[in-house]
Amino acid sequence: MSDLESALAAQRRAAADFKTAALKVSDSLWNVPRAPGKWSPAQVTDHVGIATKVARDAMAGKLPMGSLPRFLRPLLRTFFFDKIIRNGAFPRKGKGPPVFAPAHEPLPREQLCARIDSEANAFESDARAMAKAGKTEFTHGFFGRIAIADYVMFNALHFDHHREQLPAGS
Repeated sequence: MSDLESALAAQRRAAADFKTAALKVSDSLWNVPRAPGKWSPAQVTDHVGIATKVARDAMAGKLPMGSLPRFLRPLLRTFFFDKIIRNGAFPRKGKGPPVFAPAHEPLPREQLCARIDSEANAFESDARAMAKAGKTEFTHGFFGRIAIADYVMFNALHFDHHREQLPAGS
């Protein structure tokens, strides 16, 4: 279980590292998928911004991607969410729900990176506001009851996972 301040620091670092890596991708590679059927760096960056917004919505009790029946949530939490927190990393291969899919032709790099900043900052602000209100947990539509600090760490690990998919700048 993460403590909130450590998780927030990890998310700030992960978001900054992701943005730095995205800005270093050469223009010639920015819109080129890394392999057939994979996303381009632009799409990866778009996806991370979308996912952070969806995560903020989930913390606020909104269900942009629906929910699972309550009896299934502990299973997904145990075999997906808790495993990621425990291992400190997302699985190498995986596919998320369509709500996380990037645009076929994403916005320009500067706008995507600005969205990374704004969504990560808003996510941190929302987590702090919940903590200030005395909340340490919330009910997620897919994972059930989870600690806010763990969810922040989950988001940090998501940034890290996708930063590794960006080509080194050239």
